[in-house]
Amino acid sequence: MIPLLTLLVASALAQDAVGDDAHRGLHDANLDTKTTLYQGVGVLSGDGVQRGTGPISLTEARALNKLELGAVTLKVPLALSHRQSFGFALAEMKADTGVEAALDVGKSELHAGGELGYTLRPRWLDPYQPLPDGTLAATNRRSYGDGELSLGAALRPAKRHWVDLDYAYGLADYVTDPSFDPLTSPTHIPPGDHTAHRLELSWRTKKTPYRVEAGVHAERRAYTDQYARDAGTGATHAGAGGAPPNPLYVKWGAEPYAKLRWSPKDSPWTLRCGYGLEVQQDVYEGYYSYVGSHPEVGVDYESDSVALKWRSDANVRRYGANSYAVGGSHPPLLSGDRRREWRVANSVEALYKLGDLWAVVVEADVLVRRTNFPTYIPGVYPAGGQYDIDWNYVNTHVLAGVRYDR
Repeated sequence: MIPLLTLLVASALAQDAVGDDAHRGLHDANLDTKTTLYQGVGVLSGDGVQRGTGPISLTEARALNKLELGAVTLKVPLALSHRQSFGFALAEMKADTGVEAALDVGKSELHAGGELGYTLRPRWLDPYQPLPDGTLAATNRRSYGDGELSLGAALRPAKRHWVDLDYAYGLADYVTDPSFDPLTSPTHIPPGDHTAHRLELSWRTKKTPYRVEAGVHAERRAYTDQYARDAGTGATHAGAGGAPPNPLYVKWGAEPYAKLRWSPKDSPWTLRCGYGLEVQQDVYEGYYSYVGSHPEVGVDYESDSVALKWRSDANVRRYGANSYAVGGSHPPLLSGDRRREWRVANSVEALYKLGDLWAVVVEADVLVRRTNFPTYIPGVYPAGGQYDIDWNYVNTHVLAGVRYDR
């Protein structure tokens, strides 16, 4: 709330400075509300290493309230969704809301905001908690609440040039599973609680038919329940009567990127491409450090009644020399001598308008992950564990539904 109050005070001072025209603008308040409702049915297969395939339904409701008061714009979004799975345990409920205030100061804009959300994933079957009868224990530990406070500025130093600077502080609070024990088994099902500092600086320019953007995104994340790991072995030394534990896990990452959008005048087509260089540093001994490539492409088509979108992006990561060491309970990597992985995500969306308010929407997403990290085999690896986890997986979901926009 402090950034929001500061922004409102700044707005009042700015309007006093520019005279009566701004004061008259305060009386011309404009409130706009947009509402979106969606109901779809389809199929889902997997969520990360979580297994489960079958039919699903998805219900979504979104609302955006926008109030304009002279040079100040306030936005209050609200989003609710419920994914119900039938015959397998991957149901999910989400609720998100927030507030954003923006102050127009000539060629620049200052903005501040806050967001709150909660994701409920009830009684997912946990591959990390096999039971003696061969089934899996149910857990709520994938559920979490999160929040964020942000400040930023959008500057226009020259015609058709914009510079954006944004900072955000976020946190996430996960449900702690009753079986988690930080003393006897600190690396087994720890909650993902963390705080994060995010910073993004970007420059963009647009001149028909091109739009070019370049920037860098950086993040520092600190975990509150996970210990840093030794190089190679991944040991934490946390445990009753043992050596002092490692410090808590902290990492930082940065991704410089460049993007290009090509949209010819009077053409329904838009082509997109981009590339980012990912760098992540595990600040303790580099167990989770990597360097990666992040290419992306996309195509849009839009006419009066039809809209099509295709997106594809990949993450190709090579971990550092300290990420894995063969020996002891560690078998050789599936290939090579350096841990690596790649992910490719493809999404397609087709929309057909049924008038001004209604539309039919069909969408599909496919995520493919491949890695040389050894598969978890019950009774084989990890030593003493009964985990059955394949780190190479394909997640898919296909939905068809009806959307209402007003």
